[in-house]
Amino acid sequence: VLCSDGSSTNQGGSFGFVAATTTGKRLVKGHGPAPGSVANSFRSEAYGVLAAMRWLYRITLHEDRQPGSSIVHYLDNRAVIARIEHTMKRRYVIPNWKLKPDQDVIDEIVHTLQLLPVPIEFKWVKGHQDSTGSRSTLSLEAQLNCEADSEASRHPPQSNHQWKVTSLSQTRCQFILQQRT
Repeated sequence: VLCSDGSSTNQGGSFGFVAATTTGKRLVKGHGPAPGSVANSFRSEAYGVLAAMRWLYRITLHEDRQPGSSIVHYLDNRAVIARIEHTMKRRYVIPNWKLKPDQDVIDEIVHTLQLLPVPIEFKWVKGHQDSTGSRSTLSLEAQLNCEADSEASRHPPQSNHQWKVTSLSQTRCQFILQQRT
């Protein structure tokens, strides 16, 4: 089970992710910056998914045991789930589609999903469920979402936010305008 979350302010974005077994044993937690010319929740959430998928990909390269028959990845952003699923269904490249905001991150996620030896199912989970009660009483996916949110806040947005984004492997070209990608 994976869960990721993102956070953004005027100063930048960040992400967090958590991996666990279906019995709740935590395997790994991570966090980091979500670079981009416009810091927004969508991009931060997408970077959380990307980080979790890249971690999973690296683990599957070096492990003799492969994950189970499928993995569920929870996140609290339906728009990110919809864009990933829509991009995965595309059978041909539409050049203007690549100009959509944050499509570089979505394309990198989809590319990584194609490399994984196990299918990933994306599911929505309601965010911030710990604001009304104890985390320990929540479902596993809600607990993981709260932990991913905490991870995202561990990487506070800073004034040195990366407005110029390093090209991801599936990004063939970028526009840089006024020192922003």
